[in-house]
Amino acid sequence: IWENDTQNGARHNVTVSRIYKDGEQWKDSNSFGRDDLPLVAKEWEVIPESVHPFTFMSNGLVMRVAKVRHRVIEGEFGRAKVYDISGMSSAARLQCRDALSRHAVVSRRLRTCPQVTYNLTMTALRDGSLWTAVDRWFDATLLSTELNGAPLPATRVRRVMSDVTAGIAAMHAEQIILRELHPDHILVRQQDQQCVLTDLELAKLLDAEATVSSRWQPNPYRAPEVAGGECRFQADIFSCARLCTHLLTGVADEYPADREAVKRHLPKSDLCTALVSALSPNWKKRPKSITTIQDALAELGHVDE
Repeated sequence: IWENDTQNGARHNVTVSRIYKDGEQWKDSNSFGRDDLPLVAKEWEVIPESVHPFTFMSNGLVMRVAKVRHRVIEGEFGRAKVYDISGMSSAARLQCRDALSRHAVVSRRLRTCPQVTYNLTMTALRDGSLWTAVDRWFDATLLSTELNGAPLPATRVRRVMSDVTAGIAAMHAEQIILRELHPDHILVRQQDQQCVLTDLELAKLLDAEATVSSRWQPNPYRAPEVAGGECRFQADIFSCARLCTHLLTGVADEYPADREAVKRHLPKSDLCTALVSALSPNWKKRPKSITTIQDALAELGHVDE
């Protein structure tokens, strides 16, 4: 916020970066209008050096992430995600409402689960054209930064997958299917290396009639039936198995190479059997519960020895 002295007294203007859509093109702007100030100026202050590049989500929307500081509560920080859909028609913005609010809805149902991000606030401004979700901040990196084409140590895989499957199990207990598991949407907390699931916009609530429509961008961890409209707990079980295989082998293979990779890297065991079953392209042949993988993860404590 800048203060300018004029003949009529002090005047102020705001120069915080945001994104907006002009037709089919996404653009970057440093100015916010009057209607944006209730969120940006009164509650949260964007820390400029923390602004991330644009992120394209699987539903075709674009978001930008930044660290924000609360203007009233000292020491309160948040992870803010901003969506600007002002370039869409009113009808299209209405269709996006479920997707944009889903993150906060899922997060708040799972507030007691440490493996799921904790949402602080969700705001829609300018007739639903500017959406902002703010989650509790902690210093973290993305799990994807650990994946450099080489397998992770088995003990590390066990820790990561224990956290991920705990988050998935908590969702399933609340009748929620994540659908869109990806290392880019898993935060690794620097303090203790705990993994936290975030970016929950594409989760499905089984107790709600409406679902989140999506154009489904490529994701090697997504179950094949999801794009066709099928959605059961087995979709998340497939995603967990595909992620675990990538962590163990260093490669995100497609079927059937993923199953063969598991057999090469793991001895015959309950975990090998569980992963091979969970990687089936037919959801009916996968385990019925995520606990099948959870219970077998203990075997990884002996693989490195």
